[in-house]
Amino acid sequence: MFNIKKLLESIETVIERLFIEEPEIRSRLKELACLAHDRKWEKMLAFPHPRPAIPALLASFLSSIQNANLVREMKQIEEECIDFTANLVGYSKNYGGFIISGGSTGNLCALVTARDFFLGKRVDNGLLTAKKTMAITSTAAHFSIDKAIQIIGIGKNNLVKVPVIPKNNWKPDINYLRKILEKQPIFAVIITFGTTETGTLEPIKEIIELKNEHHFWVHVDAAYGGMALTIPQVRRKAEGIEKADSIVIDPHKLGFIPYPSSIILFRDLEITEKSSSLTQQVPYFANGVSPPVIEGSRPAASATTFWIMMKTLGEEGYAKYIKKLQNITNKFKESLETLKEVQILNEPELPLLIFTINNRKAIIRQFLVELNKKGYHLGYSSNIANTGIEAIRTIFSNPTIKEETIKELTEKITCLIRNLI
Repeated sequence: MFNIKKLLESIETVIERLFIEEPEIRSRLKELACLAHDRKWEKMLAFPHPRPAIPALLASFLSSIQNANLVREMKQIEEECIDFTANLVGYSKNYGGFIISGGSTGNLCALVTARDFFLGKRVDNGLLTAKKTMAITSTAAHFSIDKAIQIIGIGKNNLVKVPVIPKNNWKPDINYLRKILEKQPIFAVIITFGTTETGTLEPIKEIIELKNEHHFWVHVDAAYGGMALTIPQVRRKAEGIEKADSIVIDPHKLGFIPYPSSIILFRDLEITEKSSSLTQQVPYFANGVSPPVIEGSRPAASATTFWIMMKTLGEEGYAKYIKKLQNITNKFKESLETLKEVQILNEPELPLLIFTINNRKAIIRQFLVELNKKGYHLGYSSNIANTGIEAIRTIFSNPTIKEETIKELTEKITCLIRNLI
């Protein structure tokens, strides 16, 4: 399913049959085919870029010219994708959702809606006339939250960031959060279920309990961790997520499909559509209004690729592949723990491991340079969650990866460390 070698071998024949005569264009198309085929997917461990499956690639190609807003069949496909992910998080009725371009856009959609729900009609007169309000997230939140807060006019100085505790697997300090809530009104709390730097599943249940007392919008950024809800141990850590007001999940991460494809879910679609300024009257749409998202035209491929994989794998299939990645991550962790120069910095909750080498920055950077020369691409963070800690990030998102690759990687890491220290 993930072996695209045969598919790409036919690309040159396709190029010939398209009667493309311009040498530069032919050359570039062949170059793109080679990049897709030759890329060492099992060694790309810096970002959660999955190796897309063949059915998803075909779906992307065939539906790339369609607009999800205007084609009835595409709308049906989108709705089935929404139902699938809503079931994962535990939404049961009144929910709604839309497929959009990415988690950053999804976070922006959610925070626009949260702001409008909190401020109401005052937004129509401009934010300068609206009462001051604030949002809360952790220092481990994705940078798209900072961008969204600026874009929606709340201002970065009104985004309070709760520090995380490295010794508690990088979880946010809930007591710190409680103290903030007691001092000032908050319109939204953003929880990250699968942080970018450490893969931490931030607690949801405790914040939902605080919501009942302080009445704020809860948004869960599950762009990275959302598809892992297919695994029971991850789902248990998401207790309370079904009570979140909005959730973002990126199938183009652990959903094994091409970019871009993200899903924004709303617990109560009717409230969302009535509150959000993103909902606009559009007389040439079938229902007369636009969906409460940033985009106007939306590519249908974002839905069809996920639909194909959803039908191909189902929850059980996704659970199988993501469990495999979890197991690979744990085996890599165990192999590194045999090296006295290496310090593991997290207990993996998703297929992501961070570690350091004697906490020496110069060695870490040189280590990554040398490892890159050997074809392995690991990630790097200079300041994890604003703690000042520097580390190496390893993300496993290729479902075809083998244990032999981990063994080979560990051997190269061992030799490099011995040579550098």
